[in-house]
Amino acid sequence: MTDEEAYQELVFDKQEDDELLEKLNQEDYDDYEPDAHCCSMHQDEEGYCEICGAAVPGTWAYYEQYGGD
Repeated sequence: MTDEEAYQELVFDKQEDDELLEKLNQEDYDDYEPDAHCCSMHQDEEGYCEICGAAVPGTWAYYEQYGGD
């Protein structure tokens, strides 16, 4: 066993990882939609996020709300 393998064996709980993976693969999680998103990937033409409505940094909408150089 290498030092890296020994470290991983010591630090990571493989049983817990396997249990989480099994839970995520259950049918109950098929309809799961994460609550996090990337605003810049969902911005409209004005620079606002279509999901949460935030002004996306680097856009005209952000400049209008918060100013900047």
